[in-house]
Amino acid sequence: MCLHAPINRRIVGLLSMQTSEIRARNAAVSILVGVLILVFGLVGFGARAVIILKADRVDLPITSVSHEFVPQGRGSVMAYVPTVKFQTPSGELINVKVEGHSIDPVYSVGSQMPLLCDTSRFPAECIQDSIGEYLLYPSIMMLIGLGMLFGGAYAKRHRDDAEMIKLGLS
Repeated sequence: MCLHAPINRRIVGLLSMQTSEIRARNAAVSILVGVLILVFGLVGFGARAVIILKADRVDLPITSVSHEFVPQGRGSVMAYVPTVKFQTPSGELINVKVEGHSIDPVYSVGSQMPLLCDTSRFPAECIQDSIGEYLLYPSIMMLIGLGMLFGGAYAKRHRDDAEMIKLGLS
């Protein structure tokens, strides 16, 4: 009588149970992380949409261009950041750094720059008049969150279907 066959079946059964539990945990983690990324993307998209809806379109002259570190990816890079002269509702002229930058020196002092400025805040917040670029990162974040959410849901359903087939219930 060979004892190897029952032992091998037990080992395979234990391994498949561990694999099933790992798949269940991975599916749950994927769903949770997907929901979190989706929520952060929605909040970021909403906040940026509010700024765009409140903002007025203006053409302002560039008064200076600074070469400074700006965040990019996991670190920072040297980029050119324009500063514009902005007139407040009270008539005061203030310098406002634009929330935008370029690694190449594309800005020139004295040229007009199309901007969206939210004057209800102080200091005024100005972004380049490029709505698509401004909403790009939250949109990508939402797509990644949805992908993880649907991937986790698919993995969970696939695992449940495999368990039903294994038990002979389908």
